[in-house]
Formats: sequence, structure tokens, C-alpha cells
Amino acid sequence: MYLRILLLLLLITVSGCSQTLPKQTYLIPEGTEGYVYIFHNVPTGEKDKTINGETIFTIPASRILVTQNQAVPYASVVAYFLVTNDGKRIRLDIVAGSINRTPENLADNRPVVFGLATATSSGPDFPCEVRYETFYVGTPALLLARTNEDREREYTDFRAFVTVNADRLCARRSATPVKR
Repeated sequence: MYLRILLLLLLITVSGCSQTLPKQTYLIPEGTEGYVYIFHNVPTGEKDKTINGETIFTIPASRILVTQNQAVPYASVVAYFLVTNDGKRIRLDIVAGSINRTPENLADNRPVVFGLATATSSGPDFPCEVRYETFYVGTPALLLARTNEDREREYTDFRAFVTVNADRLCARRSATPVKR
């Protein structure tokens, strides 16, 4: 009797684990360096491809993608690729945790993805509260070489993009107008 119950529970567990997770692939132009920003669920955004359950996000050279697609759940299979001019894909490693200022990291020129996050920006610098997905693309050496001026310039460019595109980004369900 106990053996039958145990086998039944095992069968239920195995069949539940066999369901496939959603897949998402990010295609990033070779030579990209800096933070990538993705705004999901924007009706006037790009229509990303979904092939056999795999959502493909093609990141533009600006590093800012506005897409009609919903954000893919965290429980998914994710792959990041640099795409060369001739269309070849170079798979990027994902660095979890921090990149410390060590001699090894300062000399590491292998392109990686770092700092995966879902973020929200709001306040007097923004026309509304915006939510987006973000991550860094580049080498650990370049990330560690970034200056405050580099970070400020990137933030200024991001803020300007949100301001110029407020009509698209603030009208969607996942953006909340800021009360002034």
C-alpha cells in the first residue's frame, strides 16, 4: 500500500517537472557595451518573434528596446547572444553576484551579461513611473573601468529617452503617472 502511494507521488512529481519552461533569447549587436533597457507591454512597441514557444528579443544598437511582449516569467530558460555582422551568434556567459576589482577581472575581456534586474524609475526627473528590465553587456574590464561621468551620461540618455517617449511609455498598464 505504502509503495503504491509512494510510486503515485513520484509519478505526479516527475510529470509536473516535465513541463517545459518558457524560453527567451536576447540577440545583441556585437560591439554593444553598457546597460540594456527593455520596456515590456507597450502597445506601440516592437513585435518580437515567438517561435515554438521561444521569445526572441532583438536589442537595437541604442540598447533600448520597447516591445509589445509581456515580460517573461523568472522561471524561464534564458540565453544571451552577441550577433556578428555576418549573423553568427556568440553565446554570452551570465555573471551572477558581483564583479570585484581584482587583477583577473581588470584583465577579463570576455563579453558577459551582468546585473540582471527588473527596475522602476520615477520622481521629478521622469514624466511617470516606468518599469523595465535591465542588464549590462560588456566585459568585466570595461565595467570596472566605468567612471561616474560614464554612469551619469548613460542615466541622462535613459532619462531623455523616457521623456521623449512618455506618450508611449506612460500610457501602458505597467507605468503609473507620477502625481505632482
